[in-house]
Amino acid sequence: MEPKKIIGKIILGYPIIYGGSMMATYLFCMIFDRNATFSLDYFGYMFLFALVGDLPSLVFCSKRKLSKKEWNIRLLLHFILLETVLLVFAGILGMYHTLTEGIFFFVLVMAVYVMVRGLAFAGDILEVKKINAKLRERKLESKNSETEV
Repeated sequence: MEPKKIIGKIILGYPIIYGGSMMATYLFCMIFDRNATFSLDYFGYMFLFALVGDLPSLVFCSKRKLSKKEWNIRLLLHFILLETVLLVFAGILGMYHTLTEGIFFFVLVMAVYVMVRGLAFAGDILEVKKINAKLRERKLESKNSETEV
């Protein structure tokens, strides 16, 4: 995918990743620390966390169209890179402390990843439907203009 398109997707995906991260934080705290409180700084950390989580998307940059195999390899690489970067960053910020919390954090990142991919897929489906409708409309207009002549 072209760098401009990737950057556009990163910008559009950022609020979804931020929101998913906040929902994951809520769920994490409900399970591991119901009495957790956060300072205002936490929201800034989450802004950074979402940005760090969005940057591995640059792995999809390509000046040419990727084959299905290349796309799937990059998708797997993206997931591994994302999990690694977020686990390290979260560890530095002290977002988890035990192995159980780390595993749960991994699963939460995966859940947010699936949610973001699902929303992107749904958006792509809507775009395809719009394009197909316009193509049908053009085809119908073309047939109508041929019959008039």
